Parts: sequence; structure tokens; C-alpha cells
Amino acid sequence: MKQIATSLAEDYQAHEDYWLHLRNGVKRAISSTGKADALDAIMDNIPVDRQDNYQIMLDGLKKFWGKKKFDKVTYRKAVWRHSHLKINVSVELFGEYRNKVYLIKLYNHVNDPIRKDEADIMLLVLKEALQAEIDRFVDDGHEVVLGVLDVAKGKLHSYREVGEDISRILKMEAEVLGKYLSEVMAE
Repeated sequence: MKQIATSLAEDYQAHEDYWLHLRNGVKRAISSTGKADALDAIMDNIPVDRQDNYQIMLDGLKKFWGKKKFDKVTYRKAVWRHSHLKINVSVELFGEYRNKVYLIKLYNHVNDPIRKDEADIMLLVLKEALQAEIDRFVDDGHEVVLGVLDVAKGKLHSYREVGEDISRILKMEAEVLGKYLSEVMAE
């Protein structure tokens, strides 16, 4: 929790964001051709010391992307709230393909695959925070694919109704984190 409090107290530094070029490259690929081959341009400006990790991520993204040609969609970022805790929520891969709107959070960890329980909690936060956007797309006649993509593996974890246990755990963890951060920030 101290690590979370420290990171919240620090200002965001774009030059320190390891995966910034990857996220921006995904958005550019969808905006340009919508095809996976547009992702290759990401490697053009990657420092040499990051190229191996970026190549792993590009391979995973292309595995997921396959032959899809995404059309650009717009969505509004949201905030997930519980008690005094507020978390900004956004997805990095958002596009429409064959009347399905994909709202995908990228999990960018080369050697640390996401566990199913971690994905379920992330998906629950996404679902609750983005519900208005999901409803808007459904009202427009689209199916919505809400997911967390383990980028290195190219494996998509899709939202499914979770039991009360996961929801309860999320709310308990949020309550504890909110109280802790309130105390730390007051110091």
C-alpha cells in the first residue's frame, strides 16, 4: 500500500512511462488502417534496451488482433468510486469489428501473466465504471466485448458475471485502501 500511496503522490512523467509508445501505437493503428500490420510502426521509435520486451508485446497483440479490421469508436473515460476512493478507468484498445465494440484494457507484463482472479477484479471495476458507455453502445445495436488482454500471451479475459464473493472482495479492498490513503495523505 505504501507503493500505491507513493505513486499517487508523484506527478506522472511521460518519459518514464515504459509502455506509452505501445498504448499510443494501438490507438494510431486503429485510427489509420485498423489492421494489425499497422502495429509494426510502434517499433520505429523504441529505445534499443526496450525492443525485446516491445517485440513480445507486439507479437501478443497481433495474435489477439488476427485478421480483424477495427473501426475507430469513441468512448468517455470514467471514474470508479467506492466510499472515498476514486480510480480513473480507461481502456487502451477500443474499436468496432463486425458490430461488436471492443473495450479492452491492456495488461502489459512480460514475465508476470495475469491470474483469473486478478482479471475478474479488473473487469468488475471496468464494468461498473464504464456501464453508461456500455449501455450507449448496446442501445446503438452493438454487442460489447469488455476484456483485459494479457498482451504478452495474446489472451483475452472477457467479462462474465462474477459471484458476490469477488464483488465483496473488491469493495473490502477498496475500503481498506481508501482508509489507508486518507491517513497517508493527511500526514
